[in-house]
Amino acid sequence: MATNRPSIVRIVVKGHPARRGECNTSKARSMLMKAFASEDWPRKVSFTITPGGFLQAPFPSNYNGKVGWESRPEDFQKLIRYARKYLDVVITDEILGEAHRHTNFLTLGLDLNIEGGKLQKTEKMRKRHAELVAVVNTKTGKTHWTGKSYPVQGQETKLVQEASLESHFFRWRGKYVLVLGCHDLTMFSHRSQKNRNPDSSRGRQCERIIRLMDKHKPAIILQHPHSTDHRSTWGTAWNGARLYLPDKSHIYASGIAYYNYQGNRPREDLDKVLRSTGCCSVHVSEVFVNGYRSA
Repeated sequence: MATNRPSIVRIVVKGHPARRGECNTSKARSMLMKAFASEDWPRKVSFTITPGGFLQAPFPSNYNGKVGWESRPEDFQKLIRYARKYLDVVITDEILGEAHRHTNFLTLGLDLNIEGGKLQKTEKMRKRHAELVAVVNTKTGKTHWTGKSYPVQGQETKLVQEASLESHFFRWRGKYVLVLGCHDLTMFSHRSQKNRNPDSSRGRQCERIIRLMDKHKPAIILQHPHSTDHRSTWGTAWNGARLYLPDKSHIYASGIAYYNYQGNRPREDLDKVLRSTGCCSVHVSEVFVNGYRSA
């Protein structure tokens, strides 16, 4: 059974979870099965997390909602309904049964981002994508959805944001869990806070999430980045986020896909990356699966 204190297993992908332009439902399902079959798995844990983009699927060609800072909650709901069919291909009854033996919740980073070919012919469609996170209750099969709300600079006009920041929080055993997309963690970075205009879209988004942090006081933070190959990638952001966690009872971790997004060799050893992106070795552990060496 799970310990009284929340515990986390990270399914660490060594490489890319998917080739560029690939809908990788079969690969994602295979990685989950290999992880659950690992002899290194500890006893049943509270949360099992994957990196961002663990599952990749095409962006819907008939999407007619808003994009960027104009994104509305109803726009993201449309994408959730569409993404559900890809999640269901991965979370089969067999996978769900295995997951329930190992964990209370399983998170899956799910990107709608495949471009080109017959899926997205027009330049207009190639500019649109979304980064979702599905939190699956392995006992009931019910799914809590959220997604990236804070884009990197190059995504500001392309990303369909999760405009409902409340979706990043859900309640479990009397505590709140905060679920973040990839770049969302930088909303808490002191370096980022100094460089942004409080009256800008970024500044207002950060103020909203901080108000919700003060309201819910989450004890657990789960982040879903796409690529992490150095401790500095998320170090400043985690230093800021930890200030909002209870002093003694907090637990946090980043999902890890270990590769360099620019195509170079990873800048730092994996063990150093893992130590810098989880709260402690006692309550955060890892199971490893192999991804693709190149996108």
